[in-house]
Amino acid sequence: MTLNFGTENIYFVPEGEKFCFIDMYHMKRKEWDISKWQVFFNKNHMQDIRLSFDTALKRWQNSLEKGKKKSSSQRKKNLGSFVDNIPYKRYPSQGILGANSLLSPQETTLWVRFSDIPQESFFSEDYQEHLKDTRKRIAVPVMGSFFLSHIGDFELNIHENVFDKSFFLSIPRNKPVLESDLPPERLLPLDEEFFGAFGSSGKGRMINLTHKARISKENLFCLPLCRSGVYFFATLYCHIRTNAEFDVVFTFSENKIDYARSVLAELGFTITCKCNSNEIHTRNRTVVHLYTNAVGKETFSSPFLPPFIFVTAYKGSSDPGKRSQLMEELLPHFSQ
Repeated sequence: MTLNFGTENIYFVPEGEKFCFIDMYHMKRKEWDISKWQVFFNKNHMQDIRLSFDTALKRWQNSLEKGKKKSSSQRKKNLGSFVDNIPYKRYPSQGILGANSLLSPQETTLWVRFSDIPQESFFSEDYQEHLKDTRKRIAVPVMGSFFLSHIGDFELNIHENVFDKSFFLSIPRNKPVLESDLPPERLLPLDEEFFGAFGSSGKGRMINLTHKARISKENLFCLPLCRSGVYFFATLYCHIRTNAEFDVVFTFSENKIDYARSVLAELGFTITCKCNSNEIHTRNRTVVHLYTNAVGKETFSSPFLPPFIFVTAYKGSSDPGKRSQLMEELLPHFSQ
């Protein structure tokens, strides 16, 4: 499970805000209030984990002795503090929700890393204190691992064939996910930052869009989840798969921006909104976004996304299959 996102796929949720996943393909907005999420390790396995840490500590000390280096008593104390602060609880026998239910119809995989230092590019202050909340909750099983930097970057992955039902999230039973439709006649905030695949966001939002302005089928991100004491941090990792079967986005070269506007006008569309060089074109109940000023990813040599057309509604429907029908009208004009 070793990961190193660095500055990519890093998403920080400001205090008082919710993590938001913008699904361009299905025209949905889904929010997680992670400030109300808890994370636990199965209490039944704590004794085994302590033994694993003792074994890892002895190996680390032996390796130091072979290299004629002295072990640090402070590091031992740090390890002890980490173990003492692991939030544990008995695995619930009922009220269990699968991870796929959190972002359905997306396929969702969740895992957590318990570590003695902040992970990726996060800082200690990015992690909120582990929540103590007794309201009615449901459990979401997740994969997980322990990562200890104080004793030589030791990582212990926990798999079902080793310990069954080890890590789990505990989230409010009432509205675990807040879902709403994306308004087809509202521009997406793509002129502010690139928060798509391999992007990052300080506003706690992600969109399934690549730096080439295509629907991203694989979306990875991580969030600082919580901390306990000085040396315990829990980081949440997520993998979302968008099974995009139809085309609802179309890119073209910069020298065809005016041509694209003329094609839309020829097909009966009129401009109903313009903001920062991005536009909305409508024809009855069919809606098209034209993006010519969307922030890209500089590390991929794409400071701006290529110009693209995004079909948000076709005759009043947000169904991807129906929206793709407009492409049959548009594409012949750009293949000439």
